[in-house]
Amino acid sequence: VRLMTIHKAKGLEFPLVILADAARQRKSTSEAAYLPPETGLAFKFDQYDAAPLLYRLAQFQDSQQAEAEEKRLLYVALTRAKEKLLISGYSTSTKSGEWKSSGWLSSLAEAGQVNLGAAIDNGQPKETVTPGGHPLRVWALPSESGVVEVTQPLAAQEWPESDALPLYHSLLLPELETEDSEAEDMPQPWRATG
Repeated sequence: VRLMTIHKAKGLEFPLVILADAARQRKSTSEAAYLPPETGLAFKFDQYDAAPLLYRLAQFQDSQQAEAEEKRLLYVALTRAKEKLLISGYSTSTKSGEWKSSGWLSSLAEAGQVNLGAAIDNGQPKETVTPGGHPLRVWALPSESGVVEVTQPLAAQEWPESDALPLYHSLLLPELETEDSEAEDMPQPWRATG
């Protein structure tokens, strides 16, 4: 298992990639001044109730650039997977009882035409197809407290049987029989590298 930022993963590929916290939102910050090349230096003056037009234009351009960078970063994250991509995120319940997601999770659900609210209410894995024809499996679990608590891990033989679809198909390849069984018993020389 290799944990890394999306920036560090640029140019690399893996059989299985997990995109954690896809519901995160980028922080929207308001700077005191902007220096875009198109308009020059733009300030926000505290003595005025409304920000000057030039400042608002520079702020809009900065937010557009930040949004474009977020999309590029998401593209890098999604294209690191060779075979499987697991996307993890959360949704919150509104007062009207609807489920609302944010960040990349909201954009990805919309692009894949996935109703996250129905998936949460169902609670079982559901197979569907993206508009591009790619297989997609959606699984969402409701949690009243917002935290799923795991107290004691179960041993492999204690896991309950289920007729539900697995979250993903196994990536393990079948073991090949070797002619030289003695070679398997011999210790392998390993060395640490930088």
